[in-house]
Amino acid sequence: MVLAAIVVMPSRIAVWASDRELFVDALSKNPRSVPALISVAKDACDGGSLQEGIAYAERAVALDSTRAAAYSNLAHCLFQAGQPERVIALMPALTDAGLIHDLERDNAPASSLLNSLAGSHFVTNRPKAGWLLLCYALALRPDNEMLQANVRDVAPEVAAAGGSPVCGRTVGIANLLETVEEIDGVADLR
Repeated sequence: MVLAAIVVMPSRIAVWASDRELFVDALSKNPRSVPALISVAKDACDGGSLQEGIAYAERAVALDSTRAAAYSNLAHCLFQAGQPERVIALMPALTDAGLIHDLERDNAPASSLLNSLAGSHFVTNRPKAGWLLLCYALALRPDNEMLQANVRDVAPEVAAAGGSPVCGRTVGIANLLETVEEIDGVADLR
């Protein structure tokens, strides 16, 4: 029995060497594992393999469209890949009750998703909607230094566009899409 453990252990050590290896191994056993897809997507994007990360994140969203972390990673990867219109195209998903529930109970992926949506609005010259999204992200995680820096960085742009560079009170996630539609002047993003 002890000999078998000694023989098996070296082969498992390689799998346990990193989170990525662990989750890639999990996907080899269960390609429909949404948590593994989410983790590999994040790792790929953070490591600069944006197209790979996008593919994993898209698979996660396709398998479970109510997972905030899946949308958060997809939006992050798309934004990093310079595809802000594709990030904005994710907005209609914010009307899904299951996704709204997951976003409202987990501030980390919710604020990350909103930050990517905000950045996408800013780079496509929609600063008022971007500001609303960014302020909502900051309201969810007020101690997040990156979000604080983003607010400081874009406040002058918001003021130049005629907006108030002060974050106001937030609306619920369920009402966020409607409010952004009004600001963007778009009849219906859904």
